[in-house]
Amino acid sequence: MNPGRLTQPSSRPKGGKVSDPDEALPDVAADLAISVLRAARVLRFLGEGELSTTHYTSLYMIERYGPITVGELATLESIARPTASAVVQQLEAAGYIVRQYDPGDGRICRVHLSRKGREHVKSSRMHRNLWLTEQLEACLPEEIESLKLATVMLERIGEGPGASETRRTAGSRTRRRR
Repeated sequence: MNPGRLTQPSSRPKGGKVSDPDEALPDVAADLAISVLRAARVLRFLGEGELSTTHYTSLYMIERYGPITVGELATLESIARPTASAVVQQLEAAGYIVRQYDPGDGRICRVHLSRKGREHVKSSRMHRNLWLTEQLEACLPEEIESLKLATVMLERIGEGPGASETRRTAGSRTRRRR
């Protein structure tokens, strides 16, 4: 690590203002990426317990859209179907979800949260929301309004064109490194 790098000034003018908004986009993108990653790291450690981020978000999707099939979970989570199948097996083995076979077609299986899964999602959400609420209490009303807008924008970015393909590609690169 280069200690001098920590003290080098930003290339942006003081106050963060740039005369041409298009010139600012790469800087905004870089700052946003770091801020989101740092916030995600903190939130990842709040309330998941023994579950990975993928397990927790899968539980959330099952709660929100369930009962759902493994294929539907894979689509919602933007993960490969075999990965979704492994996640479902692990969550079922841990007692967080229950499989429900379609009475009209036994080949179709849907999953839904068990009592333990519902309690875990509720507890994790409560813990995270409490921490975030404490952080937001220090914000000004106009900052809260900005965060509301930013939340909508982040949802759009996360669900936008190419987002699921980007996640799949990144996931395959991570698996190859191991």
